[in-house]
Amino acid sequence: MPKKIIFIGGVHGAGKSTVAAEVSRELGIKHVKASEVIKWQDLSKDPHNKHVEDIDATQTILLDALKIYRTDEDCLLLDGHFCLIRTDGQIQRIPFQVFQSIDPIIVAVVTADEEDIFKRLILRGHIDLNLAFVKDFQEMEISYGREVAQLLGVDFIKICDGTLSEFISIVKRIQKPNESFT
Repeated sequence: MPKKIIFIGGVHGAGKSTVAAEVSRELGIKHVKASEVIKWQDLSKDPHNKHVEDIDATQTILLDALKIYRTDEDCLLLDGHFCLIRTDGQIQRIPFQVFQSIDPIIVAVVTADEEDIFKRLILRGHIDLNLAFVKDFQEMEISYGREVAQLLGVDFIKICDGTLSEFISIVKRIQKPNESFT
C-alpha cells in the first residue's frame, strides 16, 4: 500500500518545520525534513548556505531516500520546498516530476509575514538576502505550491497564523477517513 505523504512547503524561515513538528506531536505522524533526508550538511560546504548548485541532483537524492520512509510509516509529514535558490541567487521551481514521484495526498504551504521571515533569516546568518527577495520567494512558493496541488489533483492548504488547527483537522480526516472529528 502506498505511503500517505503530506507535503509541507514554505520558504526558509516561514515556520514549516515548527508547524510539521507540532502536527507530528499532536497526531503521532512521523515528520522528516527534506534537507535532512538529502543530507544537506554533507552536500554543502556551509550547511547554513541555502543556495543549491544542482537542484536536479538533490531532488534525485531525496526521491531515492524517500523509498526507505515509504516502507516504514503509514503517514509521513515531509517538509521541504517548491522552489529553491540557485547558486546564482535566482529562484527556481523544483521540477514538477519530483512532486509526481513524491505523490503527496495533500499539499500545504506555510506562510508568514515577510518581514518576520527576513528577520529570522538575518538571525540565522543569511545576510545575502533582502526583504524584496523574501517577498518574491514566498509568492513563488505559494503560487507554485498551488499549481502543483492542482496538477496532482490534491487539496492545497495555505497555513498561516490561526489556521494550524484547521490543518490538523484535515490531516486527522486523511489519517482516519471513517471517523468523525469535531
